[in-house]
Amino acid sequence: MDSKDFPTTILPLLESLLLDIKKGEIQAERFKCLFQSSLIQWIVRHVGEEPKQTDWSRAPTKCEGDNSRAYYSLPVDRKKKVEPCKDCKELNKFLQDPNETVWRFPAAEPRRKHLDQKLEYEHECFTTIEKPRTPYTLVVTKHKKGMDERHRKWAARVTEVKLHLKDLEGRHRLLDQVLAEKYSDIMVVRANKLMTEVGQVAAGRFQDQIPDFVDYSIDTHQGPRGQKRKAVVVDLTDD
Repeated sequence: MDSKDFPTTILPLLESLLLDIKKGEIQAERFKCLFQSSLIQWIVRHVGEEPKQTDWSRAPTKCEGDNSRAYYSLPVDRKKKVEPCKDCKELNKFLQDPNETVWRFPAAEPRRKHLDQKLEYEHECFTTIEKPRTPYTLVVTKHKKGMDERHRKWAARVTEVKLHLKDLEGRHRLLDQVLAEKYSDIMVVRANKLMTEVGQVAAGRFQDQIPDFVDYSIDTHQGPRGQKRKAVVVDLTDD
């Protein structure tokens, strides 16, 4: 099941249980682990861990060998495996460094241009030229636009989950009873802190506490009034 489908599949089931709890037909304590494990799995799988820029390493450039061949239009043997040129080796050393973010390379224009042309979109770098003296210096700076975009999408998922939970609590004030000690972490969507809970659920730690009408197969169909609900899956793992 795709975690994006949770609000239209599993969440309505949980809300129907809240209605039964409110009516006094079932006890909140009996369903505490079901609510906790379901919402924790949803948050961890849909929201995920907060992206952070801790590693600045990039993939190396693709170089066909001695860059002098390009300058003077010398033939290149495509079948022969060649090492990157000396300049590209220096650039790649910088790109693959997880800590360095700025690199300066003073050289003649053909050598600077060769390196500049090897940098592609996925390297996430921009270049400038410093001209205080000759030879001019190529300055390569790693940026984090990709990381910023991933964090923006992560924050949007956090907001989405918070809205669903806030709406659910607005309709059912007893949500804090079934979430119990996990209420704050779930409602604030502390995905990183909840990561440890996923392993516990996957290992079946709470299995013996889940009500007998849940058989872990997805089906939101409800039979005629008075009949037991058909079991519903609360498994967000991929096929």
